[in-house]
Amino acid sequence: MLFDGPQRKLGLIDLPREERAPIVDTEHLTLTDRARAEKVRFTARLIARLRPKLESVMYYPHPFTRGGFVIVFKNEIKGLIDSIAEVYRCIPPPDLSIHCLRRSELFELALPGLPLLPHYVSENLHLGLALRHKGTVLYGLDLRAEIPVRKDFGVLLANHIEGCMMQQRAHCLLTWLQQRQYLLLIDQVDRQFRYLMGTALLAHDVWDIQMETLPEQFAQYFCDQPVMKTWGLFDHLRSTLYSDNQPDHHAAAFEAVWLLERFLGELKEYTQ
Repeated sequence: MLFDGPQRKLGLIDLPREERAPIVDTEHLTLTDRARAEKVRFTARLIARLRPKLESVMYYPHPFTRGGFVIVFKNEIKGLIDSIAEVYRCIPPPDLSIHCLRRSELFELALPGLPLLPHYVSENLHLGLALRHKGTVLYGLDLRAEIPVRKDFGVLLANHIEGCMMQQRAHCLLTWLQQRQYLLLIDQVDRQFRYLMGTALLAHDVWDIQMETLPEQFAQYFCDQPVMKTWGLFDHLRSTLYSDNQPDHHAAAFEAVWLLERFLGELKEYTQ
């Protein structure tokens, strides 16, 4: 185990003792090992700087992002903002989310959250489940069982659909159309289809998902439904982009937007 301390349930990083130094040479590591080394170095710096204030440091994977850290401070600490600033002085790994809160504030991880740029997806919908079942305790107490998990998945799906209708249209889709970034738009529409599928599957208690296989998982519960026909049309549209026929990307982008709008309307029926 990595970080020793009295009366602590310690982390699940099981590096050999000679590899526990906070300075790791990542130049010759594979991509996976390099990412792991970055997490180890950040955690070591975090504990060296903030050990007296920390209750727990946990890492969670995520189906749509690289995941992130949940850094839990003791309830009695003062100056939370200053402590969060200290966390960022420890140089977190790039592209990983950071959640800093007191133990009494763990309920905040069950809130719907906001879209995370550049992914345009709220991590919070799957964060609690991912942390509970697939997360790692890097230091301190194992608080994973204290992370609340919401059960009103119909409400969450309705919020997700409304967010797409309110935000995606104005701030993403129309902007990309105006800038003629047609391939980028189609790629992002594909991601939005999958994000929505992931939220819809939560109502069936399906949370262990992968971006690549989401349509197959979705089809198991929505087979022969209008939403699957709409997804099939979009999937076929996207596949033609890589054909030898040089498709009209302008027309394909407008059709992709229309199919996403149709998918949103059909999916909304399941929230009634």
